[in-house]
Amino acid sequence: MGIFDKFRKKEEKISFPSEEKVVPAFPKSQPIKPKTELPEIKPPKPTEVQPPLPPYPGREIPKPEPLQQPKQKPTVPEVRAPKPPAIPPPPPLPEIKLPELPEIEERRARPAIYIKVSKYRELLDSMEKLKASLKELKRALEEYKYAKAQEEEKLAVCNDTVRKVEGIIKFFEKTFTQPEE
Repeated sequence: MGIFDKFRKKEEKISFPSEEKVVPAFPKSQPIKPKTELPEIKPPKPTEVQPPLPPYPGREIPKPEPLQQPKQKPTVPEVRAPKPPAIPPPPPLPEIKLPELPEIEERRARPAIYIKVSKYRELLDSMEKLKASLKELKRALEEYKYAKAQEEEKLAVCNDTVRKVEGIIKFFEKTFTQPEE
């Protein structure tokens, strides 16, 4: 695909130096000798106890006096609180009618019908012919409706003309058959 070769990155050849030049030889370490002697733990130094601080001058805190308990407990007369007014019960909720759901009919599986491909093609051809004849019948009915509407219009015009002529004839009969006085 020569069109897309422009977008490909050119492969650059990277040369790596040989391992001998880059990595120096690993230094050999001397084995560690385990120490069996541990240093002695020194006891902690004793802490010095400091004397308490002298009280702050001018601000002495008085000692609280002990409370004296009364010999008899006071009696409190029992007071009855007034009853709050009764809360009326909430109004009954209106009945909610659930929408009626249509009954679901059980669908039965249709048995499989096996026909030959040639018969299936004949069936499709006959359905196409039936569709074409229905289309032609619709067109013929539309033409018939149009022709009938035209005919009714012409008949209406003819009826109007006949009524006018009858009116003229009646006028002439009235005028010429009766003598003038």
